[in-house]
Amino acid sequence: MPRLLTEMLGTLLGIRGLIGALLLALTFKAAVAPSFSWIAKEGIGAVQMAGATVVTVIAAVGVPFLLVALAGGIAEFTERIASKAVEQRLIIVLQRTYLDRRRGESQARDVTQILYGSELAKKGFEVIYKDAWRLTAEVGAIILWQLSIGPEWLPALLLSILPALLIVWLVGPAIQRLSRLVLTTHRVLAARTKRLHKERFERSQERLFRSVMHLEVLRWLADRGMGAVLWVSFGLFVGVSLAFDLGLIPSSGDVATASSFAVNLALLAKPLGDIGKVYTKWREAMPAVIPVYGRA
Repeated sequence: MPRLLTEMLGTLLGIRGLIGALLLALTFKAAVAPSFSWIAKEGIGAVQMAGATVVTVIAAVGVPFLLVALAGGIAEFTERIASKAVEQRLIIVLQRTYLDRRRGESQARDVTQILYGSELAKKGFEVIYKDAWRLTAEVGAIILWQLSIGPEWLPALLLSILPALLIVWLVGPAIQRLSRLVLTTHRVLAARTKRLHKERFERSQERLFRSVMHLEVLRWLADRGMGAVLWVSFGLFVGVSLAFDLGLIPSSGDVATASSFAVNLALLAKPLGDIGKVYTKWREAMPAVIPVYGRA
């Protein structure tokens, strides 16, 4: 796995210019977004002024609003184009790398990897250059904020996270196996398109259908299950701590701190759910990433 990650990073470095442009576009978009709240504040101030009319309000915020809206539109367009450019260039690089490193030629396998496998493998790279940084920042910010407002609650927060992460970690291998089966079935379908293979082709279609449905169920469990497990885990920790006097829950009656912890726990549910999505995306992509570098 370390060697595979190194090769994946090498591939991303090959398109670092486009990735850098995407990160700049995302930064610009994030910087423009808060401007709308400033426009709203100025608009409310203009409305509250004595003798305010529609004309005076438009005169006060009309031009700034148009400029901010224009900047927002440019930011949205730039981010969309940069994101699509990264995706398409990455697919091209993956296709070329696979063809250069493949061991022997097989039309069914090669066509499947080029058309389906490269699109699937792309998801694994997205985890590295996009999702990992965002999730690390989100979860880290919540933990740091909890440290600042109530560090005594941090053990309960961390202990509530662990079972949710364990659930996804256990589901991950099954997702990867099903993803490999789906990829293999696509290859089988590509090899059975002749009329004389009609019955075997249709059986493979049914197997593909079942595999995709099973994969979707597991992805849903990983995506949605983490948030539910988080709250159930916290409830269990509270009950066990109170029943056996383990001290996992602070005994102080500070309602404000406890309320802040509840808010942080709720905020943590979203990035945890995203972690589940990212992990399943990584596992699902691996069967298509490995052949790119001539390892299958």
